[in-house]
Amino acid sequence: MRKTILRCIFATLLSAGAAVPAAAQWPTRPITLTVAFAAGGVTDGVARKIAIELGKKLSGDVVVENKGGAGGGLAAMAVIRSAADGYSLLFASSGPAALNKLIYKKLAYDPQKDLTPIVLVGFIPQVIAAKPTLPVNNLKEFVEYAKKHQGKMTFGNSGIGTTSQIAAAWFSHDTGIQATHVAYRGTAPLVNDVMGGQIDAGFPGFFPQTTSLKLLAVTSDKRIEALPDVPTVKETGVADLTSGLWFGLMGPANLPRPIVDRINKIVNDYLATDEAKTIARTLGMRILGGTPEDMRDLAANEIKRLRPIVEEAKISVD
Repeated sequence: MRKTILRCIFATLLSAGAAVPAAAQWPTRPITLTVAFAAGGVTDGVARKIAIELGKKLSGDVVVENKGGAGGGLAAMAVIRSAADGYSLLFASSGPAALNKLIYKKLAYDPQKDLTPIVLVGFIPQVIAAKPTLPVNNLKEFVEYAKKHQGKMTFGNSGIGTTSQIAAAWFSHDTGIQATHVAYRGTAPLVNDVMGGQIDAGFPGFFPQTTSLKLLAVTSDKRIEALPDVPTVKETGVADLTSGLWFGLMGPANLPRPIVDRINKIVNDYLATDEAKTIARTLGMRILGGTPEDMRDLAANEIKRLRPIVEEAKISVD
């Protein structure tokens, strides 16, 4: 028995010792950063900036690969199936990093078990926008109008299972508004239909073009620099709603801590630069950063916080 225990200890020490040199030598070949969104969007642009910075600081190539579909699940699975050696990373949003666990009935992975949090990057809230002809000037008037036209209004969101849909359902629940919820395939067609008056209101994620809409509120916990005159939902007093899309870097389960810490430091250092702050202001993004544990805790809290909303609104994907 004593010899068996000693052999186990010796084997453990050998494996730990082998992991340190491997992490210290990393990287020796290109890294793939899989982005859970189509190319050309806001989040993709942020991911590419991060990829460039990682490439500079690691003296190597970081190749961006866009893999949309299944709410980011396809991108997540591609990384989960990769070796935990630092050569396959995921640029994930709150969907594949947390909320898909609530929404997809047959999710092939558990984000809390199968992915390693590395670092949060940013948070972009939704905006509540009304069509130009709607006779309201602020969110309180909007709620009063909607209640006078109970069941007749249409609220648009960016797609089934998105934080936009969750925010719209949450808002309806808190205010007691009954409306028809229309799910679009992305933010662009939603914004176009709000502007064109095809629907009464929308809950798109903020991006520069949304400034041309009739904006009533933002769903962040404080005003964003890009929209200093637009109040938060909480400020208006009509609902206790804080919602938005957060995103950051993750890796496969059991990614070595030295690699995690190295990436974390590079990204945090970049987020403190003037360039990153300028990009954030333009996008209406709040810079997050922090430790891997911060990302883990945020994901766990989002799952706990939003589960009742998702279940009550019966938001699900087969």
